[in-house]
Amino acid sequence: MSWMDSWSRPGKRSAVPPPFYLTQENAAYCQTCGRAMSSRKIRQAQTKIIKYCSDGCRHHKPGPLDRKIEKVIVALLNAEPGSGIEATAAKSKFVKGDRRNIIAMQEVEDLMFHPKPQPVIDVSASQSTAEALHDSDVDAQIHLQAPPSEGSVGGLASRDGSQEPATSDSTESYDERSLPGASHSTAEDDLKKKQEGHRRAEQREMVRRAARRLIAFGCDQKRHDRHSSHPKKPNKRTTKASIAADEAAEEDMVRRKCEALMNGAVVEPSFAKGNWAIRWREET
Repeated sequence: MSWMDSWSRPGKRSAVPPPFYLTQENAAYCQTCGRAMSSRKIRQAQTKIIKYCSDGCRHHKPGPLDRKIEKVIVALLNAEPGSGIEATAAKSKFVKGDRRNIIAMQEVEDLMFHPKPQPVIDVSASQSTAEALHDSDVDAQIHLQAPPSEGSVGGLASRDGSQEPATSDSTESYDERSLPGASHSTAEDDLKKKQEGHRRAEQREMVRRAARRLIAFGCDQKRHDRHSSHPKKPNKRTTKASIAADEAAEEDMVRRKCEALMNGAVVEPSFAKGNWAIRWREET
């Protein structure tokens, strides 16, 4: 059995359910892929804690690259300087009264794996190329409109003016696919395309696994007072010990978790489809 019971999966066109961590008690998630685990599997293992949904997740635990993706997502959610938040559409997704950044999965994938930049088109080079093509077309038209020479009608002109039968291009030209090296190069191209597709699919899934782990387990963040925008001024009775205690309290770490969004609605991350997004959960 895979990470969820087959009967509990929503259909292809059915609505994505709300988060299980809000609607179910003791909802367990896999520590590798971040998906909800089967309730039957949890009930069967009452003596030990189940951390992984399958043997594949148990043998492929998150590595350094997975943790780096998590840090990139956290930096984007916090709008940290140098995180690349300017390259995303987070500012355009703000809801009135809610300043939490919303980051889409495709944006994280683009920032993390650095896609190839679009080629810059040189206007001057394109104009010169267009002019050269235009001149060649004019020359070709003049050549076609020129009257045929003597002895060249209906075929190739011979030295004595006699007509030679026109030869078909198909009889003299070689089919590129019939060459021995052509099939080999085509197979190599197909293999490269297949490997590139597998690589992109793995990168896509790595980003979504990291996002699901942040939703299920969260990460450590510094505690901050969101009610006060300005620091309090110490009075005359404030001692150094109290100031140090306040600073230590501000530096305390708190566990913050995220939530998955589809079309503006919070959904269960295990069933999120397409280019879904992530944001911090609302602090209570």
